[in-house]
Amino acid sequence: MYFWNISALKEDLNNNKLNELEDFRYLIAMVILLTVGGYPFETSNTFDTYSWLIELFIVALGTFICFKANGANDGKYFLQRYLSIAWIMSVKLIVFLIPTIVALYIVLEILGVVVPDETSLMDVGLVAAVSIVYYWRVSHHISQVRAINA
Repeated sequence: MYFWNISALKEDLNNNKLNELEDFRYLIAMVILLTVGGYPFETSNTFDTYSWLIELFIVALGTFICFKANGANDGKYFLQRYLSIAWIMSVKLIVFLIPTIVALYIVLEILGVVVPDETSLMDVGLVAAVSIVYYWRVSHHISQVRAINA
């Protein structure tokens, strides 16, 4: 895995020297880097930090599970499968979550429950649960594609 030498990377790409494991290493590095970049520097409470740490763990583990579902280094087309399936699952998740969250807030408002402005333990749990379900579904679909093309 290269960290600085773009010329060497381009040479390896031109000579088809990267395998599935190398592709995975670049993906996991980017996913972790993007997640680390999302650290809440101006946290309002410790639950923001807990949520970020849990999400970092889930993203790394979820991506690894998806890689294993594709057959790890013996798999084929991991990035194509991962990125395309993850995209569709993200769109479906957003379409599902928006009305669900709106309905939840309406119900809480009707019941007179005050929703705190700060991140709470409930928020941390909900974000973790949604992320786990997301990666479970992505890995499930990747394994189905792998099984069909085996």
